[in-house]
Amino acid sequence: MSESLNIYMLFEDLPVYPVLERAAVERLERIGRVVRPAGPAKVWTQEQLAAWLADADVVLTGWGAPRLSAELLAGATRLRFIGHCAGTVAPVVDLSAWQRGVTVVSANSAMSSQVAEWAVTLASMSLRRWGEVNRELRGPVGWRRSEPAARMDSITHQTVGILGLGDVGRWAVRMFNGFDCRVLVTAPESADVIAAAGGTKVELDRMLSESRVVSLHAPLNDQTRWIMNAERLARLADGAVLVNTARGRLIDHDALLAECRSGRLSAALDVTEPEPLPADHPLWKLDNVIVSPHCAGPVPRRQHQFGDRVVADLEAFLAGEPLRGRITRDKAAAMTQSK
Repeated sequence: MSESLNIYMLFEDLPVYPVLERAAVERLERIGRVVRPAGPAKVWTQEQLAAWLADADVVLTGWGAPRLSAELLAGATRLRFIGHCAGTVAPVVDLSAWQRGVTVVSANSAMSSQVAEWAVTLASMSLRRWGEVNRELRGPVGWRRSEPAARMDSITHQTVGILGLGDVGRWAVRMFNGFDCRVLVTAPESADVIAAAGGTKVELDRMLSESRVVSLHAPLNDQTRWIMNAERLARLADGAVLVNTARGRLIDHDALLAECRSGRLSAALDVTEPEPLPADHPLWKLDNVIVSPHCAGPVPRRQHQFGDRVVADLEAFLAGEPLRGRITRDKAAAMTQSK
């Protein structure tokens, strides 16, 4: 990189809770020339994007960024670093970027702790029978004397099953371990890798049958689509809780509805299929089902952490140091398949 480093911000930052706060922009300005093209991203033409990319050494993207297609990247001969100040790079960065030797990072790892935090929260709310107790609280009996209150439980010392050991799955293992849980993990990683993360590697059927809480953190692909079908849901023990903060299509919702209607299982869903659920969907009517509005990801007032992470990785890249948010081509391909 030369001293005349050109850094293009090709996304619309947020006015109230910006991803790149002033301090982060000042760090960028110490690195090189920061260019913020005028106007909303939706009005930028392909010709404008091509001209900016041809001049860019570094491109920062985020929510609302235009797609950096293979055609655009072919003309970006100076480009060496793409920093995505959000999660998945699949909608933004074409896979040809890696073939061209461009280093790509994202804030996915910084977001992951927030997703895992919500998964643990949903698990706790479900075990404490939030929907049922909330209904009783507004009734004449009072919740302390209600039957649901007598059946409340706690996460502590439970057996928890984790499906998938990506960034979010690793955080979930760590957080559930904080409650002295026995954590079983079903994932492609080796037993040694899973043990180092704090879990025990087991096959899916065993994980389902032994876990009081099952939390889904797998990518969506041909192997995982509808993985929680009627047969697998039936393997869950009576009273188990299924938490999904990953992708709605991991679960057969008709089969889940049948299990939850029977009262055998509880569910906490931050993602659904379809999304959002129609207003008349029967899952809304069940007290043992919690549905949240796909809010497990970034909390607006914490979004500056994502920009900070990307700027730190750019500084590390220029110094030849390891990158915390590096996205390999294989990981990007998995993200693309999981869209």
